Amino acid sequence: MYRIYFDKNIFSNLKKQKDKMIEENLLSDDRLFFLYSPAHLDDLKQDKTDIKYEELTYIGKFTNHFLYFDIQNQNVSMSKILPLVKFKNVEAIGSNSRSQVDIDFNSDMISALKELPFFGQYSVILDSAIALNEMITNIPEKYVISNLPTNPSADMVDYINKLGIENREYEQSDWVKLTNSIADKFYDDEKLYGLARRLGMEENQIKKLQINMDDIDFDDKFKLTQIGRSFYEVVEESFSSISKIPLADNFYIQYTLTYLYLNVFGIDGEKNSKVRFANMIQDAVHSFYAIHCDYLISEDKGLQKKSKFLYNLFGFHTKVMGWDEFLEEYQNLGVNFANIGDFINQLKQDVEVIPLENSYITEGDLEDKIMHRYLSKKYFSYFNMMEVHQIDDIQYSYFLNNRGIRFDYVAFAEIEYVVNNVCRLFGTDVMGHAEFNEKDIELLKIEKWYGRKWKLDRKLLSLDLNLDSNKLLLLLGSVINETEEEEEE
Repeated sequence: MYRIYFDKNIFSNLKKQKDKMIEENLLSDDRLFFLYSPAHLDDLKQDKTDIKYEELTYIGKFTNHFLYFDIQNQNVSMSKILPLVKFKNVEAIGSNSRSQVDIDFNSDMISALKELPFFGQYSVILDSAIALNEMITNIPEKYVISNLPTNPSADMVDYINKLGIENREYEQSDWVKLTNSIADKFYDDEKLYGLARRLGMEENQIKKLQINMDDIDFDDKFKLTQIGRSFYEVVEESFSSISKIPLADNFYIQYTLTYLYLNVFGIDGEKNSKVRFANMIQDAVHSFYAIHCDYLISEDKGLQKKSKFLYNLFGFHTKVMGWDEFLEEYQNLGVNFANIGDFINQLKQDVEVIPLENSYITEGDLEDKIMHRYLSKKYFSYFNMMEVHQIDDIQYSYFLNNRGIRFDYVAFAEIEYVVNNVCRLFGTDVMGHAEFNEKDIELLKIEKWYGRKWKLDRKLLSLDLNLDSNKLLLLLGSVINETEEEEEE
């Protein structure tokens, strides 16, 4: 099953097409699993007409699986909800967000809440609230701006005046108002961010030094700017500072910040006349959520370029492409095996041709030698990697889907797809289970799922969900005890 992430404009363009054949093909193809994210909702918030509701309904034809960042667990999760319903829920919360009720949540109150059964499960958030409260109480009472240029250019004068800043001492309350107003101005004034970016590029001589993130030596050139440090050093320093802020020490913040820096410093090659602060933030969010998919499809060249750079930097396997390139790719997506012989022949071919990469993990007194290879195509339209484990004289192999991310949520729809396709090839398993059904869902919800198991000559083939890694695994190993019977739980 291929996870597909269309940005909002791809959905919009597809909706406008008069020829509905492509749409019908995509919707009827059970190999495709479409997802959406908060970035789609935020994109449509900018539409002040009712057309956005039509767009949301259209996106809902493709997906009701919503990716979101789970603050409590600090990773990306997935919920099942239609885009229009999710958008209206967010709208309802937003309309009530300017409540005049003011509650003082001090550290003592938050600590007391932790003792209540209901709030205990949110200890991570409550601990962070305590830490944030302490940070707020310890912030300076006065702030001083003293580094504005003495002989600024006309553009710099215009920029300073638009921000409303000056060399002077600010009381704490005035400083908070100033920083909030500056943030609003960057969102509201489409030209302000471009002006700030151009001035920064001029000061750091980005064009003169010909610094572009596509060049191999771009980081060495970056050190020659007035910043005096490499791009990666600047990013690491920012991570270190942000990690001290409660709930901000997570990869979502790190990734979107790095995406932002590529544009802020002007090393992504985008023209200042085209950049928009709000759009760039949303593109960063699109790029982040797409790392949990197999494909990111967008006609936005800037989004494509920065996503490819960061996916390569962080080791993610998401393919980034435009619409026409995706249609060509779609025609060549792998299919399921026609029979067991096809499966065995394809496996033999991959084992012979694709080299193994090695790593070692020691568990207790046993050394588990792990080797892996990326497969030539997705087995059962899902598994892209084969992992070979060697512990003493015992060897077994796992087939899994590895996107290069630490935690990858698996949807019931994906499990159902894989179970059904493996069962079609190997038939009813040794426990008498065949295609996916309601019983599977019940057991998955309580983490008691028995998966599927088959005996193939002297080999055991087992399909299971690993709860620690949250990965769907297909195990191929030797049958240790042929007389042992598997019993249904």
